[in-house]
Amino acid sequence: MLMKNEDYAYAVARIRANEVHLLSNRDIESLILADSFDSAVSILVSKNWTESNKEGFSVADAISNQYKKMWSLLSESVPYRNELEIFTVQNDFQNIKTALKCMFSNIDPDEYFVFPTSLDLELLKKCVLNRDFSKLPDNFSHPAKEAYEGLNVTSSGQIAEIILDKAALDFMTEKAKKSSSSLVREIFGFICSITDIKIAFRCAKTKKSRSFTSNALSECKDINCKTLSEKASQGENELVSYLDSSGFKTAANLISNDSSAFEKWIDDEIIEKCKKAKTEFFGFDPICAYYFAKSNEIKTVRLILYAKESGLSSDIIRERVRTLYV
Repeated sequence: MLMKNEDYAYAVARIRANEVHLLSNRDIESLILADSFDSAVSILVSKNWTESNKEGFSVADAISNQYKKMWSLLSESVPYRNELEIFTVQNDFQNIKTALKCMFSNIDPDEYFVFPTSLDLELLKKCVLNRDFSKLPDNFSHPAKEAYEGLNVTSSGQIAEIILDKAALDFMTEKAKKSSSSLVREIFGFICSITDIKIAFRCAKTKKSRSFTSNALSECKDINCKTLSEKASQGENELVSYLDSSGFKTAANLISNDSSAFEKWIDDEIIEKCKKAKTEFFGFDPICAYYFAKSNEIKTVRLILYAKESGLSSDIIRERVRTLYV
């Protein structure tokens, strides 16, 4: 069904009402300056970000609850829930990887699954256990079966990674192309390009063949995958040189020198793109922006809390904190 921008009026109004509860730069600075982990948790409690700072507080549970609340809000607000599926694609395929790897290692996958996801995780576990993937949705069943067969024949997790990562990118790119949201198309086009660059660098570092690299990449409009795989096969220097001349100089410099700074840059770039939606009152763009804004906030809080547990200094934490939407 063709959606009109006006059909999102209720969803956008509800999202705007919840944006005021996003953490501000001042809130994040307070967390960074907190003199202990417990103090940081107390700040979050005072902001109604988490419900308890009592003994036994779990960072993982607090983070999980925030993702679930965000997903519940979005699911209840949008006219059609299938519009949100593009946000879960990477997690969906990650959960398939998790289920397969845990099966081969005889480990319960429940604590390793990520959220949000569109997959029925109990069904996924049964499919993996029974080696029958036909009951999974069409876009997941074939890649899951192919990845399982690759694991079974070679016992190599790398083969499964390549199959599922490429399937995720292909599926995500196809969904983005069909989206009526210009912001969705822009952000996921960027994500596809950056993911291809990550894969190319990994292949260059491990000296993979051009054919291997080419099979691992997903075609996207902002980068030439044929040339990318060729340069990767020639080594990191050639790859950096190509990216410098292709509009990805910052990405090339960061990924080759500082992986943490590279991941921060990706998140910051996405948030900057999202800020254009602040003046929009209709359409899917504000919903997309809120998803990434809240996800970025959750990542930032998780980073700070784990850093506090590890005793890292405020200066080090501040260097790693992402740009906020508000």
